[in-house]
Amino acid sequence: PFGSSARVRVYAKEDNDRAYDEPFDFAYFMRRGLDSLAYGGVGAFLIPRGFLTSITHRDLRERILLRHHLLGAYRIPSRDPSGTPTFPGQLTVVDLVIFRSRGGQLTKVDEDDEYIVAGDYFKVHPAHLLGKEEEGFRYAVIGEFDGFPPLVPRSECSACTIATANKQAALGSRSIVRGKLQTDAAQVLEPLGVNQVKLEAIASALVVGMRVDRYLALRAQGDLENAEELWRELHDALTDLRRANGNPWQWGELLELRSREVVAAQALLRAFERTGELVEAIRLPPISERKFRGQADDIEAQARWVYGEKQRLSVASLHAFHVQVGGRLSPDELLERLLATQRWFLDGEDWNELVPRGAYLTGHLWPKYDRTRRREDDPQARAQEKLLLDAIDPKRYEDLGSVSAADGWLPPELLASWLGATVNAPRTPTLERHDGLIQATGDSTLSPEANWVLGWMNHTRAVFNPAPIQDEEEFAEIKLPAAVASEIEKQHKLGKALSADLRRVMYEAKWEQGFRAWVEADDARREQVAEAYNRAFRGEVVADPDDTIVRIHRWTDDPNLQLKPHQRRAVKARAETRGGIVGF
Repeated sequence: PFGSSARVRVYAKEDNDRAYDEPFDFAYFMRRGLDSLAYGGVGAFLIPRGFLTSITHRDLRERILLRHHLLGAYRIPSRDPSGTPTFPGQLTVVDLVIFRSRGGQLTKVDEDDEYIVAGDYFKVHPAHLLGKEEEGFRYAVIGEFDGFPPLVPRSECSACTIATANKQAALGSRSIVRGKLQTDAAQVLEPLGVNQVKLEAIASALVVGMRVDRYLALRAQGDLENAEELWRELHDALTDLRRANGNPWQWGELLELRSREVVAAQALLRAFERTGELVEAIRLPPISERKFRGQADDIEAQARWVYGEKQRLSVASLHAFHVQVGGRLSPDELLERLLATQRWFLDGEDWNELVPRGAYLTGHLWPKYDRTRRREDDPQARAQEKLLLDAIDPKRYEDLGSVSAADGWLPPELLASWLGATVNAPRTPTLERHDGLIQATGDSTLSPEANWVLGWMNHTRAVFNPAPIQDEEEFAEIKLPAAVASEIEKQHKLGKALSADLRRVMYEAKWEQGFRAWVEADDARREQVAEAYNRAFRGEVVADPDDTIVRIHRWTDDPNLQLKPHQRRAVKARAETRGGIVGF
């Protein structure tokens, strides 16, 4: 979070909580982010250097340390000894700070944190200053940055008293309901000496209790359809709760809340037998019976019904249901009539599953396309192949713009062929991607330059470390950025050897330009690159549903806390493709 204080005032002023009205952008984002953590949650921030050392931020350090324990911090070099900035285009000195939430606020600053409040962190931990300080017109830290040393977390005070729970952490992701439950529990339990951390756990349990109350009410009303929707998640939550905390009937705090008629506690205990086992109404799922009310000859209505019930539909299951409701068509007749609507399509490895148009033409399309390609003599497959290609809208090589051998989506076989034809000639290595890195396998033999290429592709400076250039003639035809060419000329005039970073830039330009020329010299290679690009970036189509009301079973009935139209569309899009997370 960098930028001018004028800009951050926009964020701070839009925040309803005036306690976060900070004059510095990094302070606003850091406090807001850290206070949103649950107890024990960890937050890491890259921030301007002044926070840990400036006298200006002493009060800010104190406020943050009251609520969050500093696990450790590092000061990153602003440039290396040759003058190259760590962050291109800037000479900013940046600190990485790592905090863990206390789950509440201390009554006073921990004695072990006093030196941090005083701004002396790097005096006590000089090894965390990853370079040599240079005072002058502009403060700088000079050093080679190759990553952070292993962090040994600072020990946390176990005897410190938590006076109040973090406001944000208390609310958490469960909105106002959880905050009110924790407040209700605190009124009963704080006089009994229950601490804030335990209250946090009790509030989580009470949230589950409210879900139990709603579920049992639905069952009592005979609304088994909606109860069935809630059952699986509730069953899992109660099982996890019992596994983590033991028999709820032996949890004294819950029994105390039950005796004070706290509804959520009463409901939670109703979910368990005295032995700790789940009661039958929750142990076993409710079974609802919905009835199809369509006609025996309405094939599409039958398909929608079965697909909606099971979230999948095969030709066999559709025919079985068709016969069950009085239909007399054969499987082939049924399929022909349904496909003729052009609103249903065949799919699946055995080409016997039926998918509605909206679901078929959204989501990840390449596997569907590949299944149509495997059925060469099927006219239905050819028609679906064309529809899928229209939805994917693949790009040609000419449309891709700049392509680099370091692009992570290129196939290893293509890169191996390029190495075998150029810097590793005449040997073509075997390459594969593993954990995001391109690696040589088997008995592949790499030249020094080919090894540098792999370091460049993997963004590993220790491997991409070219030796001093003996003959610059090989770079004569390479187009270098004007600033780089000027710096090279300057170094030559001074009689200095080129720095490692200048050599890296020269080789990078050579390889990128050489790779593009090699690809463009052959139509098959151009098509291979375009195919790889399209497979990586063009095959995912997001549904664009309407914004009508969507019912979410675990949602509040409060009219002031309902989803907005764009949020309803996002939820429906994820439901349509049956996967993913939506966060607001």
